[in-house]
Amino acid sequence: MKNKIIGLSVLAVLLIAVVVVYFIWGNKPSENGGLITPSPSASSTPKETIYDLELSEARYITIKNPESEAYKLGHTQIIENDETVDKYTLVSDSSIDVEEDEIGTIFAVITGLSGTVLDSSVVNEATDEDFGFDKATVVTLEMRDGTEYVLEVGDYTTSLDGTFVRKRGESTVYVIGYGEGLYLKSEINDLKNLYLFVATSEEFVNRIKMTKKGEFQYTLEGSQVEDSSTELWNVTEPISWRITFDSNFLNYTSAFYSIIAAECADETEDFAKYGLDVPAYEIEFTVDDKTTYKLSLGNLTENGAYYYARWNDGNNIYLITADQFSEIDKTLREMVGNIVYYCSYFDLSRFEVEYGGQSYSFDIGENAEEKTENDVFTYDGKSFSEKEYPEVCNAFRNIYKGALGLWAYEFDTEVSPELKDPEITLTFHNRVENEVVKLEYVRRDNDRYYIFMNGEYTGALSMISTINNPTDQLTPGLANALTEFSEIFKTVK
Repeated sequence: MKNKIIGLSVLAVLLIAVVVVYFIWGNKPSENGGLITPSPSASSTPKETIYDLELSEARYITIKNPESEAYKLGHTQIIENDETVDKYTLVSDSSIDVEEDEIGTIFAVITGLSGTVLDSSVVNEATDEDFGFDKATVVTLEMRDGTEYVLEVGDYTTSLDGTFVRKRGESTVYVIGYGEGLYLKSEINDLKNLYLFVATSEEFVNRIKMTKKGEFQYTLEGSQVEDSSTELWNVTEPISWRITFDSNFLNYTSAFYSIIAAECADETEDFAKYGLDVPAYEIEFTVDDKTTYKLSLGNLTENGAYYYARWNDGNNIYLITADQFSEIDKTLREMVGNIVYYCSYFDLSRFEVEYGGQSYSFDIGENAEEKTENDVFTYDGKSFSEKEYPEVCNAFRNIYKGALGLWAYEFDTEVSPELKDPEITLTFHNRVENEVVKLEYVRRDNDRYYIFMNGEYTGALSMISTINNPTDQLTPGLANALTEFSEIFKTVK
């Protein structure tokens, strides 16, 4: 809950605070389902002013909740660019990163507080326990002239539409808003900054390291194509692999650009209580090759909506929405898929194949509209267009499909094979990403090839049989496609 209300009039602040708290804080996750306590039935009178004080004159607020130590909040005003600016701090412990707006709202609430007065006959017949004043939160407001105002904040009404309060030393009982009561009963954890990390538009998360249950899983490294919004991502550990960028992977990487907690649930060193002694997920991500952050996710809350989380090995326990990390459970196998390197042939400027002692080189014309009818390529010095040579162009496309059909069948990261005598070499010249990628297939045994990318073993193996019979059965085998192309080419050259 982040209310950007500092600097508004007191009235506007109160209206915003009450509305936002009702809809947001009232829906904050709670393990016990919410605070509902019995309250006496009562007739009411119109709202009356409890405090009508100048916010600018408020200096300190001390809040003492019944089961925790008192803490002190501070308010000062400074001049910035010829304007008066309100500054709010946690005086008790300046080392804690707090959200100033939250503290500012507490000051705004108490300096302009009004409530419904309960009928005195009802109050006289009730006890302090009926209103929760036997275990009240005590809020002390100190003005700049030294004047103090002390408010006792009791239970919430059973309908959760109000909070019982009274001035210390007086018998009149008021019902203020539920949201206002939440603010006045704030714990320090409620004031902590929940914006753990929010990237700017210029920042790029370029490295992600994943560990699950203490077991290292993979490292991903990304880069941005110059003058483009395109991102290139590779697995660098334990295998070397280009990831096919799709919407699911975008959901995965985008989760690290804005990490905002729903609340700070606890501050503790008992991490096992929340499944954070050995986290379900431990993610280290690096921004612009400069700063590395660590997010640890432990148990899910009982309703499954949130993870208990630690940030940068701190002692705060946050609640992070589980939906944000819906793709986080991907295994390495699911992450990389089957295609070793994917590039649409529309994005290629050149494609080369070496197989069976033969070399094939295709220069591909730019096809901005990405329509097959506009395909043009050059082979062996002769140009072919879809309009004039549809059969030749289709044969070329089958070669490319066959090359993509050399899927990764399994992974073996325990070996370090030598790049020697490759039986298949595929070279992709990607004009869009301005890169050249070479795949080489080295025989391991009678059934499998080791796959190398740009001279490095990828950790993946391909089935030798796919050279003739692709795994998906929808594309022609590379060997068959090359033979078909050679036969057709003889008739037109």
